[in-house]
Amino acid sequence: MSSPAPSDSARLPGQLPVSADATANMKCELNWCGPVHDSSSRFILEWLENRLHALKASTLQKKRIIHVSIELLQNLHHHSAKPQEKIVFSINPENSSKDWIIQSRNPIKAEAKKPLQERWDELKRLNPEALRAQRLSQISQNERSDHGGGGVGLHEILRKSEGCAELSFSQSNSDVMATFIVNLPLYA
Repeated sequence: MSSPAPSDSARLPGQLPVSADATANMKCELNWCGPVHDSSSRFILEWLENRLHALKASTLQKKRIIHVSIELLQNLHHHSAKPQEKIVFSINPENSSKDWIIQSRNPIKAEAKKPLQERWDELKRLNPEALRAQRLSQISQNERSDHGGGGVGLHEILRKSEGCAELSFSQSNSDVMATFIVNLPLYA
């Protein structure tokens, strides 16, 4: 499931993630296809911790990569519609830098697309301080979703990636697919 470490090129500050189509041509560190449950999440996170240790990634970057991965996996676990066989979680080293491109793709209900896009766009417009403040406000409201979450997953993805995350949608047949692509450096 692993390949050589990414090249030693420098990361450009604020570099945005690549498109979902571009990741198809990249080397692959990890590719999970199918339903995501507690056991598969534990497997992926254990693999991730071991791989980051082997690559000698910095402590800060390990935490960021693992934290974003947890949020993406929780999203796949809690918010995927059927067919869950179409769920994908992948990690690809970007060819020209020390970055990892983490991608998750899952089917969503058609009626969830517009509110998700609007919420993402709203959060993307916030500066880091405003994003942090809104996250704290959300947590303090003590409201929980059906699965027990506090509704801060999107905040966390954006905060931990320093805004280097994108959300896109595609449709094939009757399936609406949501794809998150996050670009995170391996080394600080």
